[in-house]
Amino acid sequence: MIVCILVFLSGSATALLLLLFASVAALWTKIDNRYRKWLLCGGIAGSVLFFWLLPHLTGRAVIYHSLWGRLSLYKQYIFTGSEWLEFMLGRGLGSGTNTAVNLLMDWQDSASQGVGNRVVFIADSTPLMLISQAGFVGLFLVYGLLFLAVRNDSQFRIFYFSIILASLTVNITEFSPVNFILGLLLARSFSIPKKLIMQTG
Repeated sequence: MIVCILVFLSGSATALLLLLFASVAALWTKIDNRYRKWLLCGGIAGSVLFFWLLPHLTGRAVIYHSLWGRLSLYKQYIFTGSEWLEFMLGRGLGSGTNTAVNLLMDWQDSASQGVGNRVVFIADSTPLMLISQAGFVGLFLVYGLLFLAVRNDSQFRIFYFSIILASLTVNITEFSPVNFILGLLLARSFSIPKKLIMQTG
């Protein structure tokens, strides 16, 4: 109940989505198989209702502008003028990060110094930041690692799926201390003996 109250007070659409997902996932593990299809249908219907009521739930009438703004960044920084090598391998570490903006942005001129706006911009999501830094190769490697951790560690599956969902609107690698906690959990998930994985998963 405390978590629910804090999530609603935050006015965050991402937090509300994660709350809905975690609730359905927790119930999924507790109920019999014969009721799971009804839970799945309820989860889908709840997601549609959630998306429709989002402006009222968050108190932000223009909340959908945030979604379209994030999508427009993909078009602006990836699909415009990128060569195939850059498309696959990215533009280098630091591209699209808040750190690069803070170090290289000239706020008086509203322009970046030295490396241009193809590197100095706020990616606003983990996938876009990964594509910008390490290309689609890096994107598949990082998310492949997360899904492999989901497969290895059944005890923390809900957490990993929550991180994956949250990463669509948050730069997880810059989100301290969540990035540190994620690193510790990944180390744990890949250190579980194979025999234990077979017994629990």
